[in-house]
Amino acid sequence: MQIEVWTGSIHNNLADINYNSNKEYTDDRKISLGAYFTTNNTLASMYGKGKPLKATLAFKKLLDLSNLSRFSADEFFDSIPLEIPEKVKGEIVGGYTQQIEGHFILERLLSKIDLIEELKKQGFDGISFIEAHSQVIVPFDRMNVKELYLESKKERDNKTSFDM
Repeated sequence: MQIEVWTGSIHNNLADINYNSNKEYTDDRKISLGAYFTTNNTLASMYGKGKPLKATLAFKKLLDLSNLSRFSADEFFDSIPLEIPEKVKGEIVGGYTQQIEGHFILERLLSKIDLIEELKKQGFDGISFIEAHSQVIVPFDRMNVKELYLESKKERDNKTSFDM
């Protein structure tokens, strides 16, 4: 499956994007699943500096949670194919019962369990969810990125392609 997406550009070298999850600190969030991409150019432009980068991502097995645009925390937890202890669920949502964004749950879950490694063990090579009414995709490996380039035709020469 291939997906055309955007990511905020904060790097001078297009190939220098950090795809590793971080349980402690990133530039704008304390916890990160890795490199965030979105189908929404406007959302991508809110992160980073300068123009967003366009990318083509390819997945063999994407955990797609983007169909959960309106959900409770319990519904979201039930859609993650892992055994998540009730205590951990409670620590993440703290009794909050209203609708909650997926990144909130996933990023906090990452601080409790090795979420990305556990999903990789099940064959997943990325995860997709809704944030700010837009689909967000996080590839687990740089090899999921087939192409990464600036959008304008003139700037497309500054394109980096990767082989799967």
